[in-house]
Amino acid sequence: MKQPTISGSAYIHRYFHFLRSRFYPRRLWMRFLFPYMLFLGLTLIAGWIAYHATLSAFEKVVLERNAKAIHQAQELLDVRLSEVELIAEQIAEHPKIKAFQVVKQPFEGHNVLKVMSTKMALKDVNLSNQFLLDYFVVFKNSDLAISAHRVQMLSEFYGDRYQVEGWSLGEWRSRMLDRYRSQHYMASSEVTYKNRTEQMITYVRSLGYPGFYQGVVVVLIPYQEVMKLLPVMKDGWVQILDQEDKTIAFFGGGNEEQIPRNILLDASNEPLLTTVNDQEVLITKHVSPNTKWTFITAQPTSEVLSSVMAIKRTTFTTAGILLVVIMLLAFWLSRRNSHPIQSLYDHVVPAERLRGEMKKPQARDIFSTLREAYTDLLNTATTLNQKLIERQEYARVALFGKWLRGGYMHEQQLQASLGHVGLERDARFYAVGALHLGWHGEEWNSSILEELELKRIVVRDELLKSALLAFDLVDTEQDQLAVIFYADEERHATKDSFAQDIHHFLHQLDYRLKSYPLFITMGVGGIVVDPIAVASSYHQAQYLVNNADAEANWMKGRPAAYMWWTNEELEQQGMYVYRETTEQQLIHAIRGGNREEACCLMREIWRENWGETVLTSSMKRWLLTDMYATIMKQALALDLALLEEPQRMQKRLMKQSESLTGLFHRMEKEVVHLCESVHQKKRSRNDGLMQEMRSYIDKHIGNPSLSLVMVADHLQVSEAYVSAFFKEQQGVNFSEYIEQMRFAEAKRLMAEDLALTMIAERVGYNSLNSFSRAFKRAHGMSASDYRKWNNGLKRE
Repeated sequence: MKQPTISGSAYIHRYFHFLRSRFYPRRLWMRFLFPYMLFLGLTLIAGWIAYHATLSAFEKVVLERNAKAIHQAQELLDVRLSEVELIAEQIAEHPKIKAFQVVKQPFEGHNVLKVMSTKMALKDVNLSNQFLLDYFVVFKNSDLAISAHRVQMLSEFYGDRYQVEGWSLGEWRSRMLDRYRSQHYMASSEVTYKNRTEQMITYVRSLGYPGFYQGVVVVLIPYQEVMKLLPVMKDGWVQILDQEDKTIAFFGGGNEEQIPRNILLDASNEPLLTTVNDQEVLITKHVSPNTKWTFITAQPTSEVLSSVMAIKRTTFTTAGILLVVIMLLAFWLSRRNSHPIQSLYDHVVPAERLRGEMKKPQARDIFSTLREAYTDLLNTATTLNQKLIERQEYARVALFGKWLRGGYMHEQQLQASLGHVGLERDARFYAVGALHLGWHGEEWNSSILEELELKRIVVRDELLKSALLAFDLVDTEQDQLAVIFYADEERHATKDSFAQDIHHFLHQLDYRLKSYPLFITMGVGGIVVDPIAVASSYHQAQYLVNNADAEANWMKGRPAAYMWWTNEELEQQGMYVYRETTEQQLIHAIRGGNREEACCLMREIWRENWGETVLTSSMKRWLLTDMYATIMKQALALDLALLEEPQRMQKRLMKQSESLTGLFHRMEKEVVHLCESVHQKKRSRNDGLMQEMRSYIDKHIGNPSLSLVMVADHLQVSEAYVSAFFKEQQGVNFSEYIEQMRFAEAKRLMAEDLALTMIAERVGYNSLNSFSRAFKRAHGMSASDYRKWNNGLKRE
């Protein structure tokens, strides 16, 4: 047989449905995830804007602070340089220096004294400024170099005391004495002075005046001293330019040739971020207002903006960690929040619908599907509720019918059935009234049934008009109604008050029914406490109604044939006798395990219902049912098993062919069985308690404080109970038993030849005297005489 082939389009169709089924659950999860991601994105944008604004402000503050520090260093350098210029000015303007300028032969005649006085004049200049290394004066006419500590010819001084690296004496002379210089700083260079070579900046101040200069004042400024005043950072540099853009000094890493010229030519004083030699640096330019020098400072941004960079690193690290944590939390929350809805969706929508095998078109999304499913569920629930309401009346009628017939053996069954139909009927007392709609002949036809239906409607309406009592109205037969009255917990504290309200209720009903052509026969059964006994009250009321003579009742003064069930009816009408007092006595006998009393009560019930009164089989069966209800309740309360299973006994009670006498004797055996079981449990408990007492006494016999209080505290019972229980079980008082046990232990210890003092202490006596007095009182001889007598018996 040829197999059907599947076309390619079918495969594609199935594949797309498979992808859709795989993506569908994730779409819900993504829908829950989207708000978290949106909120996270907006937060990140707002944080990014705030971060940039804050960082820019902080960076501006850092740059301003850095510029201020550089400016302060430049001002401090200007102050130092002003001090240098002032010292040079003092030297140049000193009278002795001026007077020596014209001397040509310094070592002839009085000129020697001028040389010494000039040297002393240089000593008078204060050199407390650590910024300077030293200074000296070179005189052009005498070719003499004079310092505060030395006087030499220039040819000897230069090379021996002072020398510029790479300059000969002639070069130095030509550069220093070639023209007049009011104040001039020479670029830093290596200078050897007093056998010490280092980078120095040389300040030159010419003597005389332009066109007639007679020498020069030379001041030596150590390179390191200048560098101390400038903010030179690692990998940074500082360049000082004079008014002609010539380099006076260059501090820091690298060299001047590596500096781009465009930076040097930039006239802006604003800080500039640029890259120099593959390194990002901050260029700051300042012009001194005093010296007109230009200070160009290059600082690595990693050093200047270290705090800003640290904030950036911390911010990005923290933001990255928080971003990961928040995203993981968003994934987890969206997954957790979408899981219940996804589970509900998977439960509502069958798997084949996801695979595309659904007959109903699929909604746009999961929420639409769930909304449709919820709408269908509501419609179905509404339909079912309507059907339940329609059937509830039938269920209630069946429940009340079973209740009145005595179909419930346990109160738990009744309460469960009431809860099932939506009713709650807990009350202090119960009573049942039976209403007969009147006699209508032996044969009924359709017109009679219609008349009965009209009467039922009238009576029901009049009953429902009354709000005096809580009640339920039940249709029992074609011509009868039953009314179940419920006593209120607050209003009806006693049966008399409940009976009084029933009396008023029925009188009002009778008064309202007089306006109708109706003669209603009403009977009320006995008031009961147990809801299971409602059936007994109903049968009593039904018995009154079925056996009532309307004319005779009217002659007795009962309005509208309204009858109450009393003990007189019990004696006159042949009802069974099972009084509440008898039932309570039987319960107490069973709970106390008193077999004799229980058997006496059972014989009394037999005498009153089988011996002295002639009862019908149905009455006897009802009596046996009430008795078995009492027995079964006690078995459940005491957690004891009956001889026969309750279900089987209930079937036997309902079986018409069962011997009622045999059932009574069977119940008598059940009562005896329960009494014996209770007695056995009490005896087992007493034996255990007595054993625990003895063990405790034996363990603490040596304790002088052993008393009734200690034993009672140990057993957590009262002292009176321990005393009475001990007397009942042992036949002696507690104190007598303790004394006997102590003397028995003392006799045993005497056989071991222990000292009487030690024996008295071991058996719980505080002293030997108290032990000896007690022993002599109990045995008629002292403890020492008893030991001698006992030893003599052993030797014999």
